[in-house]
Amino acid sequence: MNGADHQAGPPAVLPLPRLDDPRFADLLAYGREKDPRGDVVHAWIAGLAFGLQPLTPVAAWIGLVILAGYAVLRLHATWRCLPLLLRMPLMVAWIAMALWTLLAISWSSDPEQGIDNAGALRVILLITASWPILDRWRPIVFGLAAGSAVQMVFQLLMYVGVMENFNETHSAWTMTGGFSKHTGNTAVWASVSACLMLSIAVKPVRGRCWAMVLAVCCIVGMVLAGSRTLLMAFPIAIVPQLLLNAYHGASRRVKLITLGGLILGFLGMLALPVVAPSSLPVKRLSAMISELEKALVDQDFNTSSGLRLFWLRETAEMVASNPIVGHGSGSFRLEFEEHLDAQKDDSDFPRRAYCDNPHSTIALEMVERGTVGLLLWGSIFVLGIHGAWRASKRNPALAGLMGGWLVLLIYGIPNSLQLSGFTMSLVAVLVVFSIPRPKMINAET
Repeated sequence: MNGADHQAGPPAVLPLPRLDDPRFADLLAYGREKDPRGDVVHAWIAGLAFGLQPLTPVAAWIGLVILAGYAVLRLHATWRCLPLLLRMPLMVAWIAMALWTLLAISWSSDPEQGIDNAGALRVILLITASWPILDRWRPIVFGLAAGSAVQMVFQLLMYVGVMENFNETHSAWTMTGGFSKHTGNTAVWASVSACLMLSIAVKPVRGRCWAMVLAVCCIVGMVLAGSRTLLMAFPIAIVPQLLLNAYHGASRRVKLITLGGLILGFLGMLALPVVAPSSLPVKRLSAMISELEKALVDQDFNTSSGLRLFWLRETAEMVASNPIVGHGSGSFRLEFEEHLDAQKDDSDFPRRAYCDNPHSTIALEMVERGTVGLLLWGSIFVLGIHGAWRASKRNPALAGLMGGWLVLLIYGIPNSLQLSGFTMSLVAVLVVFSIPRPKMINAET
């Protein structure tokens, strides 16, 4: 905006402009120009808040409160850009999912549990509080990866025995969840952070050396966590991400290096069982194959993978009774117990199956909120992946968003994303960066 614009006053908010309308960019730029120092501080506070998200639920809460509190203090400068979110289909899908989750409490057989689970929706504050300053993406993205790197330090200390391993699943000593106490959640944050850092590391941008260091730390943290899902998801997700990164504005040299790296990585994965048969990834994946074999052949579901198959099998039968709107938010435990009690013989059912978490985003959504809820979640992922593609075209250093979405998609199949603020905050991070916005003057590239 120029001096004449300032004399004429701030740009009008209504009617809400489209993304290609110059007023959209003006509304985003207004807060930066009216409060430039506050804009910088806001970005660094967002970096701190995002860095606290991968550590522990308490740390994530603290980071969210600090960021939201400062965002409120800056509303005098930034409120005009917040209604723009209502123009974004991805944000509309997120709001629709949240409203449907709250509405589904009204027909739940356990509304108290539904209200308790709805607390994870608080992460919408991550989106709204960081939206005004996303053009200063560098401190935010690096802060996020630094949080996973800090987690890796404590995982390493637990691995070597300097600290007690707090892994809440009480599995093998080598599985370390760090402060989060949950190996899966630690691994998914590390995997997404690694995707973001690798996309920066292969580009000639400021901070690429730090990006490579943080990427290595995040990958180490993912391996130390020992999550079978992420050990498979990360290699799958990184391939299209690196191809996308090479496609957008890369030199021939970078394209050749990317292709060579993918070939070497693929050969390395094939050779790992032979070269290092006792390594953690090989042992964890071999254990998963054994557990699935027991479940499918011997009908022994008393394992981590076996329980997940059991939940999927039984919930598939439950869906038929209320396929459109589900049984209501928070109803899974009661409905699942009633379903099993109606079976002829439940003597072989694993007792650990009686819980409120089927460890599957798909299963939980179909049982509690039906086809409507599942379609809303599906739209978030479809729009998010499309937004990641557009973001990578606008700024190739953000091509890691594509890998992040693919990691989260695979992780959500054997894990319930909706039940934890820890995983929901990761979804919110990907959502906010995947919402399209015009390229700003003086914005970071």
